[in-house]
Amino acid sequence: MGQYVPGFVHVDVKYLPQMPDQDQRTDLFAAIDRATRWVYVEILADKSARSASGFFKRLIEKAPLRQGVY
Repeated sequence: MGQYVPGFVHVDVKYLPQMPDQDQRTDLFAAIDRATRWVYVEILADKSARSASGFFKRLIEKAPLRQGVY
């Protein structure tokens, strides 16, 4: 694996299996910084544009990496 600069974030969305006490499936949104291995995850009701947009906004707010720091 090559050297990565912090801030290169890989994002993935996966269906989670529906549990017996759930009415519907949920989706796991995950973001992983390739250099630092910092991870941010959320479980959301769907993978709609609205859910994805909210995830990205919260990801940016929570991320410890800031532009121009490295």
